[in-house]
Amino acid sequence: MGLAFGTATEDMDALTFGSNYLIRGFNSKKEPITQIDLAQVLEGFGMNMDEFIDLCIMCGCDYTNTVGGIGPIKAFKLIEEHRNIEACMAVIKESNDDPKKKQKYIIPDSFLYAESRELFKQPNVITDKPEIEA
Repeated sequence: MGLAFGTATEDMDALTFGSNYLIRGFNSKKEPITQIDLAQVLEGFGMNMDEFIDLCIMCGCDYTNTVGGIGPIKAFKLIEEHRNIEACMAVIKESNDDPKKKQKYIIPDSFLYAESRELFKQPNVITDKPEIEA
């Protein structure tokens, strides 16, 4: 609703939910406070918000299990090349079926990427605009 500058949290999912700025490091006495700009992340990754959400799900989020054998670098490469989880899953399944490939990825039955994606796009939040006095 444009009422907050950013989100102060250590949870990177705040960016996935669309917070313009993630501000982290308030709990550390040794590390500096860091501000992460979502627009710069999207530009730097060469992704739109839908692709970024899929990347975050592939990397691991609080709302579903992850694909075994896929880390952040592989997830980034897959989304960068195929642009969405559905296309990535097709490539992963094809790779798993290839007897010449050594690496096998474990897709859990409970990989609820569509449900997770919907939660990031349409979170259940209170949308009543509070009255703020200046």
